[in-house]
Amino acid sequence: MPLKSVYLPEPALQNDRIRITDEEHRHLVVARSEKDEPIEIFDGKGNVWSASIESVGKRETVAIVTASRRESPPPFELILG
Repeated sequence: MPLKSVYLPEPALQNDRIRITDEEHRHLVVARSEKDEPIEIFDGKGNVWSASIESVGKRETVAIVTASRRESPPPFELILG
């Protein structure tokens, strides 16, 4: 099973947990995400968090952060026209 990635422009990290709401939560529900499933959360600024789903509710998914890392930007710029 491929690792699911979640884009959150400003994730709020509290007690090693990230709450995923709105469209990204809906994407995880449609993808049938389950408890203890590993996911990756990124903010588009180079920060990446490895996490495990703690719960999937009606309005939010809660993930426990297991590791974090910083990705360097690619050495090239891609412009689509």
